[in-house]
Amino acid sequence: KISSKVIAIGNPAGLDFTVTEGAISATREFNNIKYLQHSVPINPGNSGGPLVNQAGEIIGINNFKVGGLESLGFAIASNEVYSVADSIISNYNAQNK
Repeated sequence: KISSKVIAIGNPAGLDFTVTEGAISATREFNNIKYLQHSVPINPGNSGGPLVNQAGEIIGINNFKVGGLESLGFAIASNEVYSVADSIISNYNAQNK
């Protein structure tokens, strides 16, 4: 939901288990993939880490930020991640029967 508070968990600059707070700004779609635009600063080490809502649910995987702009980060929506992971697992299982 737009304006919902979220936190990004990661290891920016090698600092173990760091959490940073922000909010969902918008939802966007690029190349048929749904992204959550958020205001959490994304730095090297946050990418690939979870974006978590107030209920403690993983709602996305932090992916990238727009260079030169502060607090303009993007996470792949968790539904997209589940779909891709399921496809990879299914293909792997089919090849190894």
